[in-house]
Amino acid sequence: MFGLLRTLTPAEKKNWPRLLPELVFWYNTTAHSTTGHSPYLLLFGRDPQLPIDDFVESGRDHTSSSTAEDYLRSHRHYKTPQLRSTQCKPGDQVLIRNHPAGRNKIQDRYGPDIYNVLSVPPDLTSAYLVENSLTGSQKFVAASEIRRYQRRAIHLSAEPRPEVTITADDHLIPRVLPPRERRPLVHYRDCPE
Repeated sequence: MFGLLRTLTPAEKKNWPRLLPELVFWYNTTAHSTTGHSPYLLLFGRDPQLPIDDFVESGRDHTSSSTAEDYLRSHRHYKTPQLRSTQCKPGDQVLIRNHPAGRNKIQDRYGPDIYNVLSVPPDLTSAYLVENSLTGSQKFVAASEIRRYQRRAIHLSAEPRPEVTITADDHLIPRVLPPRERRPLVHYRDCPE
């Protein structure tokens, strides 16, 4: 940048802060010898719109390649599979998306309350009417904010769990305790309990 400032005439050097934006623009739009590209091209992936381009017709097509309708159509195309996956019928149990304040990287995505679907929207853009199964409060929720509740089956085995004993020699010796006895699963030999 100092090299660019040295190229100014003595009269321009007196007011160099006024010329600094132009020099920075020139620096960012000129190809560097190391990369062979301008910093502007490397940062934005295209050549900059120079002031001379406003006066000289470059033959580029200035019409937009897509219209608002095309954008909305593609947006609906991407959103529809997600909405279809959340379609529920009256009586289904659902969870509602949790929106905690502050940091939420490790927060649960859905709240702990289970809601019952009371009414289903006629189209995918409306909201479901749901009722809290504990409090009975009702509210409308967007289809993108709900997820069908799936009760997880817990398989309890009647067989006792094996207990593992770790010796000083790192040999594992499994023992089976009677089912009613409550002890830690891992015991260390020669250690007080």
